[in-house]
Amino acid sequence: MNLFQRCLLPIVGIFCHLTIFAQTFIYEGRVVDDKDVPMETVSVSFLRENKSICQFAITDADGKFQI
Repeated sequence: MNLFQRCLLPIVGIFCHLTIFAQTFIYEGRVVDDKDVPMETVSVSFLRENKSICQFAITDADGKFQI
């Protein structure tokens, strides 16, 4: 193996390892009022500890959202 191959293989291995352990989360929900009527176009936000917005979604006609 030449020097390029000896350097490239460990780097590729690290990226493959990180990809294998990456996780995705999908949060779903439904926003309704106190009479259980779906609320359309409501903004739903996930906040970081410092209160900045991390992710957001808008509810559909059935009050459903997915982040």
